[in-house]
Amino acid sequence: MVVGTQTLARTGFDEHRWQIDNEALRDIYFGVRSTIDDLAGQAWEKLAVSLRAAVDVELYVELPGRFTGQLGRTLYTVDLAWRLGWMIAEMEEAELPSGGGSTNLDQLLLIEMLGLEVKGIEIGSLKAWLRKNGSFNNVLATLGVIVQLGGFNAHDALFAEAQQVGGSSCQVQVTGQLDEQASRAIQNQLPGLPANCQVKAKIELSDGTVIYANVPANALPDR
Repeated sequence: MVVGTQTLARTGFDEHRWQIDNEALRDIYFGVRSTIDDLAGQAWEKLAVSLRAAVDVELYVELPGRFTGQLGRTLYTVDLAWRLGWMIAEMEEAELPSGGGSTNLDQLLLIEMLGLEVKGIEIGSLKAWLRKNGSFNNVLATLGVIVQLGGFNAHDALFAEAQQVGGSSCQVQVTGQLDEQASRAIQNQLPGLPANCQVKAKIELSDGTVIYANVPANALPDR
């Protein structure tokens, strides 16, 4: 697209061919899954939320910059983290690619079926709201992947607050650390997020309970 004599920056929505090494993909699957099982156990103890609980999640992304290309890449990365979270939560081992070589994630985890939906974008300050239905396990896996993109462990960077229906809010600290192989694979294989990018999640359970989770900006430095 051309406006006057200036060519607008590509946003990165149109030609995603993200390849990932199959061994790295399996490391992410097994490493995150084992940790998420532990996190989900803690969540059940503190919030009475089961691993498979159906949730409506809204992800909020805010960038410090002002360039649309950066926004496009960031939204794609968050969407990719969501789809990987779905894979970790819902796919069986037999469905994973095996052997050497690499896999196109956009073909394995179809955007049309699994991708986040854009609820709204505020261009002036580059804020975006994305939403999707999924499982509580899917959300935990997604946030775990996002945290690891910055090289931080979940217990350093993930905080949550729950507001139960008719009750007061409570602070929840869910602690955990991803397997080292999974963490390394995420950082080496997936696109990063810009410095000071904020990612927040609003998770609504079927009973009306709302959980707010926050990955603070300082957990996502430049790599």
